[in-house]
Amino acid sequence: MKEGATSAIPAEVRVGQATIELLSREGRFPGLGKITVNGVTIRSATIPLRPDIMTPDGIRYDSFRLDDVQTDGADVVLLTTAFGRQGLFGEYRDEYDSQLAWPRVEGGPFEDTVEWRLKPEQLTLDGVQYDGFSYALSFRSDQRSIHQITMTATWELGGNASGNTLLSQGQVNPPVYHCETDTDFTTTCWRQLGQAGNPHGVSFQFSSRYSPMQCFDFQYG
Repeated sequence: MKEGATSAIPAEVRVGQATIELLSREGRFPGLGKITVNGVTIRSATIPLRPDIMTPDGIRYDSFRLDDVQTDGADVVLLTTAFGRQGLFGEYRDEYDSQLAWPRVEGGPFEDTVEWRLKPEQLTLDGVQYDGFSYALSFRSDQRSIHQITMTATWELGGNASGNTLLSQGQVNPPVYHCETDTDFTTTCWRQLGQAGNPHGVSFQFSSRYSPMQCFDFQYG
């Protein structure tokens, strides 16, 4: 891949020691798929790594088109068009803490630009070098501003969670969890065990991690 724009959209890109699949489906870009680092699979393509982007007045961007792939030094830059549609409710609330509705004649799709920057990363701890990558998103629009980006992704060594072990200290979670099918676990906190699927049973889902929750989850196969 040469510096600047490419003439065709590749099926995968190389970012340092990481090989990242670029998914394509019916002219749209669902997100990043399978990822390997030094030949080791660290996530599968079952659930694409993708953003869900919101404006405070209820426009949601969850559909993307990959327009170009560029290089900037060692970085890989994905230029995408984001398609947004107006939802009925946004984040704004009135003085009674009720969500405001935003009914509009024109509900979209609205087109804006999202740039993905994939950057190679290295870290040495106790003489051992670890390779990986980071990603950052940049939203550009002449008319709209966003207030929230939520990333959807899974990470599973070997491409499958089953058989792996997860270390996650939490207020209720088992600190050592062996991934098996037909078992329940979450890296957010339940108020008590056995609350999967119960919206009133989840705690700390989007809160900053501190004393009740360790800052990182550790997985090994």
